[in-house]
Amino acid sequence: MKRSLLFLFAVLLVTLFSTCSFIYPFNPWDDPCVYMTIGNAMLQGKELYVDIFDHKGPVLFFMHEAAALLSRHSFVGIYLIEIVCCYFYLLYSWKTMRLLDQPRSKEQGAGGQPRSKEQGAGGQPRSKEQGAGGQPRSKEQ
Repeated sequence: MKRSLLFLFAVLLVTLFSTCSFIYPFNPWDDPCVYMTIGNAMLQGKELYVDIFDHKGPVLFFMHEAAALLSRHSFVGIYLIEIVCCYFYLLYSWKTMRLLDQPRSKEQGAGGQPRSKEQGAGGQPRSKEQGAGGQPRSKEQ
């Protein structure tokens, strides 16, 4: 249930805030249009960096080539890729927040392990000659 709500939230975010969304009539930025043009050219058999060139890395162009498989004249493929990426970003951000939000009691040491009264600093056993923090006790104590 939570993952489906997270996915719907990702769809809502990408739909509202991405210019590749269907609610925008066109994409006003130059770069995505260049990437889609290169993706379409690759689908037509052009060789990357020989017949067509841009100074970006090949992964970006392969992603746009895959998006051009869905639609050569719109950004629907990029829109779907953005939804998937946004979903995984939200999912792992949520998991990270849950890990960091777990309360630790004062009895827990490093790593959430219970600390015994005989343990000194760093979880090492404390000898009778050691004081707090593993330092040697003075003769006056």
